[in-house]
Amino acid sequence: MAHLQTKLIRRGKLDDGRWNAAIENDVSRLPYGYTWWLDAVMGENWEALVYGDYRAVLPLPYSRSLLGLKQISRPAFTQQIGPWGELTEASVGSLLNAIPKKVLKLDVGLSEAVKAAHVPSHFAVKERTNQIVDMDKDYTDIHAHYGRTLRKILRRYEGSTIQRIGKEKIIDVYQKHLAEKAGLNDQHFVIMHRLMTAYEREAGPRFFGLHAPDDGLQALGFFPDHRGRVINLFAASTEAGYDHDGMARLLDGIIRREVGPDKLLDFEGSDIEGIAKFFNRFRPHRSPYLQVSRQLLP
Repeated sequence: MAHLQTKLIRRGKLDDGRWNAAIENDVSRLPYGYTWWLDAVMGENWEALVYGDYRAVLPLPYSRSLLGLKQISRPAFTQQIGPWGELTEASVGSLLNAIPKKVLKLDVGLSEAVKAAHVPSHFAVKERTNQIVDMDKDYTDIHAHYGRTLRKILRRYEGSTIQRIGKEKIIDVYQKHLAEKAGLNDQHFVIMHRLMTAYEREAGPRFFGLHAPDDGLQALGFFPDHRGRVINLFAASTEAGYDHDGMARLLDGIIRREVGPDKLLDFEGSDIEGIAKFFNRFRPHRSPYLQVSRQLLP
């Protein structure tokens, strides 16, 4: 087979159709690499590496730039940046080795489909944790495997319903109750609104809230769905929900609503002990991905 080249292409010169086809066909079923997703979270501040004729692709989201020198870090609300497409040792190695020397520092999560053996040795590699619930079975079977404490909570609060909700309400509740704890500033919420709007335009609304008969809105969130992989991307409890296990009930409601062939619920983490313990109530399986870093100057 002829050796395929990797090219650096500016955002404005990309063939969006061929780029997005690589994301659409990627085995991971993650939406983070679509041009419209990257435009929402990065604006025009990204370039792209393309392997062959868009056989595999890797975005370069620039977080800082000084005197022509750049830094790449995880974009907001984008756990993994790629590569996407046909991932082999040759394609992954070519893409990572083609990251230009003007990038002095890089620290990002790679696609979960990338194997550590495919990452060139001059990158530092760390394994990160994702937790996923397989929803390709009856809800009763999924519920039966929940932890005892979670099942007890759900029995206590029967009668709650999942309903559509406006994206502005989700942002408002998150900003009031979680912004400081999550380390988010006003610009993060501007970016999230852009991302919600872009997703809604491309795939329809995926904004849900949990309502209780007596206590009203308990928790709410944005749950993108790409080819059956539902992502717990941006969710928060209301003040009432904090007192009544609103988040656990919301996630259970999403599972109950979404069960079906080849469906997954991706918790988007976590390596934080307390959050991981909470997700473990749902008895997910671990799906690791790699975080890679490189620094050319001290």
